Amino acid sequence: MKFVKGAPIQWDLSLNFLFNYKTTLGIANRLDSALCFLAGFQLSDSFFIGFGYDYMVNELRSFNSGSYEIILKFKLLSAEGKILTPRFF
Repeated sequence: MKFVKGAPIQWDLSLNFLFNYKTTLGIANRLDSALCFLAGFQLSDSFFIGFGYDYMVNELRSFNSGSYEIILKFKLLSAEGKILTPRFF
């Protein structure tokens, strides 16, 4: 949730699923604004690529049919000798 003085309350709600620690699929909703779809793939221990699409559901749809996003994540340092914490539980 996001509260800004003089602006309406904004919130994002998302649901993501992780399959075999390699594939992520998800859907999200931005209140009265957009419906979002996403997918991500862990291609190796050090490289992740993801894609997202935001479909506008408000009056801005007449100016913008949606937006695309690309996520690239690189792991540059080894985790050996470090304490690992679970990201998904």
